[in-house]
Amino acid sequence: NSFENQGRVSVKTGQVSKQATTRFKPLPLKPSQPPKAPTDLSEHIMRLLIQYPVLGKDMDQVQRQFALSTAERRSAKALELMQDLLQQCDSLQLNETNSNSYFAVFQDQLANSPLADLYEILRQRILGSDLDFAGAKSDLDAVFQKLGRSDLKAEMTEIAQKMAKNEASPVDIARYRELGERLAKG
Repeated sequence: NSFENQGRVSVKTGQVSKQATTRFKPLPLKPSQPPKAPTDLSEHIMRLLIQYPVLGKDMDQVQRQFALSTAERRSAKALELMQDLLQQCDSLQLNETNSNSYFAVFQDQLANSPLADLYEILRQRILGSDLDFAGAKSDLDAVFQKLGRSDLKAEMTEIAQKMAKNEASPVDIARYRELGERLAKG
């Protein structure tokens, strides 16, 4: 039978030829872990603020707006959580004599929040994190830089669409150049 030589089951014997067993290896039966997706930026910000609420207290208005708009793009619930978290950070009273005590105080504060269940989920995700304050501050600065660049690119895209339709004004063209220079500088 010609099927026997092509690595298929023999009609006569019902057996698989050697070629078939070497070409088609069965997949392992043990479950594999799916690759972890990168944490979205709003959750990343929330995790950093839960660990180091002083970072939230120190955020300026532009950074706060980035944090809120990023959360809003994710979901209404994420926006509600980010708004509450920023308020929780603002209301934290820091003890100047023992600056390390704020973590436990802040965790108690979050546990008594109406959104405590959601904070608990985020707290579980940061358990075992070895990120120190300097690393967290650097991470947060990088997130805000990324968000700022993203906004600049979005504005450039809008202007480029106007340019493609020959609807861009000289002001638009000048702004496009300015944005390009700012992006090039990093």
